[in-house]
Amino acid sequence: MENKHLSAPCGLYCGICPKYEDKTCEGCHSDFHFCDHKGCNIYKCCVNEKKFNWCFECEEFPCVEIKNFTKWRSWISHKDCIKNLNRMKEIDIKEWLKEQNDLNK
Repeated sequence: MENKHLSAPCGLYCGICPKYEDKTCEGCHSDFHFCDHKGCNIYKCCVNEKKFNWCFECEEFPCVEIKNFTKWRSWISHKDCIKNLNRMKEIDIKEWLKEQNDLNK
């Protein structure tokens, strides 16, 4: 899937992340993610342990971990993660990525 790397398991759109913009990260689903996701409990749970690509694929979605993630005050983009994940599930990832690209031009 083209640009899958820009759709993080947690529902963030990596295309607007400063690490993506300054080329220190190629997106959460890329092979060259900064720090190999070592500090991300959501990635560890979703991708490494449960073998999903996105949290909405899990029967526990939305879990406590993702709910807490959306409450981080220092990262305003986190507040839309659950909404984003529901939208991904509704229209599929490819269409969601098109929407995000159009919104963030």
